[in-house]
Amino acid sequence: MPLPNAFQTFARAPPPNTVFRVWEFVADPSIVDRYRASRTNVGLVLHGAPPKRFEVQTPTSLDVLPAAWASWAATGPMTNSFRLFPAFTPTEVKRFYRGKEL
Repeated sequence: MPLPNAFQTFARAPPPNTVFRVWEFVADPSIVDRYRASRTNVGLVLHGAPPKRFEVQTPTSLDVLPAAWASWAATGPMTNSFRLFPAFTPTEVKRFYRGKEL
């Protein structure tokens, strides 16, 4: 599970001399997820493998298939396994996004 936020324990303290195994999450293929930035704003998180470049796309309409996908934002080379995009106020009730490797 990707964890772009601060580490948070959800159980009581472990006993002494306990070992935790941690490894970096790398999404390959890419994953686009959203987060709630405030009551009215949302943001997107793109998870992808460094040093690849990605483009976040959204369809102009899903009424006609195949959907015509348009560029929403592009990344430079990924330096870590996720990229946070600035929060925005959604203008539509339903919206789809995908990450495409360039």
